[in-house]
Amino acid sequence: LFNDNTSNVTVTDAIGGYHAETVQTSNYTSDLANGGSASASSCWQGCGGLFAPYLAFDDVYVKDDGWVADRTPNGSGWLRYGLSSPEKITKYVIYPRQKLEGNPISWQFEGYNGNSWDILDTQSLPGWNYWVYGGSRQFSFTNDISYDAYRLNIFSNGGHVEVGLTEMEM
Repeated sequence: LFNDNTSNVTVTDAIGGYHAETVQTSNYTSDLANGGSASASSCWQGCGGLFAPYLAFDDVYVKDDGWVADRTPNGSGWLRYGLSSPEKITKYVIYPRQKLEGNPISWQFEGYNGNSWDILDTQSLPGWNYWVYGGSRQFSFTNDISYDAYRLNIFSNGGHVEVGLTEMEM
């Protein structure tokens, strides 16, 4: 999660034994996914194990890290992050897992209003080859409301039996 501060920050992360550089050119710099809690629809090998939801928010960008749902129909599932206090989010970034067919290709990004989930963004990608391991994709939208929880509600992936991602920032 990011807040609105300084712009044009360069971040270098170790990914799979090499360094990948990401230049953030927006006004979003500080990751707000600290002190909250992560949950998911399911987790491969159990939600306390290797692919637990919190691993998608731990700022670790390496192979076999991140959240992976247990075998689900059409590669569906959801990943939620609850903040310690409400924040207005207008952008999220997804770092794909190495198994490209297991990354989301259609989803909604939602904010919790206390009673139900408001749809903030809807994506339908052309296919799993949209993703490049070691890179990231940024999605921006208009939002004027501060929510205390956000969710990536995934409807399908690229055809693999599990859906997941390496890292998510908002």
